[in-house]
Amino acid sequence: MVGRLLRVSTRDGTRGVALDVGATAPATRWLLPGGDVPASGEEDVVVANPSDHEALVSTVFLVESGTGPVGVQDVPVPAGGRKALKVSDQVPGGTRHATILTSTNGVPVVAERLTLGPQGAYQTVLGSPAAAARWVVAAGSAAGGTDTLALLADGPDKAFCRVTILTGSGPVAPPQLASVGVMPGQRASVDLTPYLNGQPATVLVEATTGKVAVENDLVLPPAYRETIETAGTPLG
Repeated sequence: MVGRLLRVSTRDGTRGVALDVGATAPATRWLLPGGDVPASGEEDVVVANPSDHEALVSTVFLVESGTGPVGVQDVPVPAGGRKALKVSDQVPGGTRHATILTSTNGVPVVAERLTLGPQGAYQTVLGSPAAAARWVVAAGSAAGGTDTLALLADGPDKAFCRVTILTGSGPVAPPQLASVGVMPGQRASVDLTPYLNGQPATVLVEATTGKVAVENDLVLPPAYRETIETAGTPLG
């Protein structure tokens, strides 16, 4: 198993901590459900190409309603190299969105999102190579903050998801989260803050119809200057 612990602290004020588990394999398609272009800052999708052949990658942006901005098409990523695609040049600041990245010439790559937010807050999160029917993801913090669950339906049909919060005292199944609808070609956001009571938890997402990709984004109180972006783990 390979992981990365990244601590960023620069003279210009950029600061952050990112903890990722490495990708087990490259893929030709990556789902990044939880994009949120900061009103002041930058968001990139960083693509690594571990193969011996050049990859051509394209992006599609999905928003919470309507049609998302047009992505980039057939951007070359050199063999054994990487390329940063600047999402904030294409998606307006303050827009919650999901990103689907595809290798159009079939050369598998690895994709992660990098966000440089207000006051220099720095965070990365790895994409998911496929959708699934069941997910778990970490959420909440004893420090409080606001917590947003991002859901991306991957397929032609609307997905319905049941969200259960697993706490130290047992599972909590809010009736408001018993059937969260996610339209095809759109991202859905769920505010988990009222259900976490200022405590850490694990969130179980079960798609009763369709398949989804899942991410959780926790914004800690201003004193911490931190956002914790966590990709979900598929179950089965």
